[in-house]
Amino acid sequence: MCNDHTHNPTSHNKMTLSDKYGIIWDMLTALKISLLPTLFALLQSPSLLFSPRKVQGLLMANIWANGFGDGVNDSNRDLKTRIITPNAKGVVLDVGAGHGHTIRFLDKSKVTKYVALEPNVSMHPRIYEEAGTQRFDSVVCVLTLCSVPDVHRAAKTLHSVLKEGGV
Repeated sequence: MCNDHTHNPTSHNKMTLSDKYGIIWDMLTALKISLLPTLFALLQSPSLLFSPRKVQGLLMANIWANGFGDGVNDSNRDLKTRIITPNAKGVVLDVGAGHGHTIRFLDKSKVTKYVALEPNVSMHPRIYEEAGTQRFDSVVCVLTLCSVPDVHRAAKTLHSVLKEGGV
């Protein structure tokens, strides 16, 4: 799900201008929605300038919080509803949870516990906001494996934390 574009072999020669240069628009939009909040945070805490990873995390959190997260979530709503809602049950591990958008697709009558795993600590407050206050029955991993250097190893690790019969 890292790429929203579907491959249609009959139309590969009909690439539009927005297909070719859409990434530039996306980058400009990301900068537009995240720059001011990030600069404001830097003004409030100038010592962040000595922690580039924290600034990067803050920038990403602002990108997701100010538009991209909800937009990506909405663009895949039907697919997530078909895959996640009927299958996630018991204790659910959400790998690369972002701001916890997956919570919206969980059937609360079938899920007993939700565990969000997100390496970007700047995204944690929104996870807590979405969620409220070992081994897993279900693992959800949306828009994550595309940014992992060793997908095979990551998939094996995810499979290893599933209970027998888990999904």
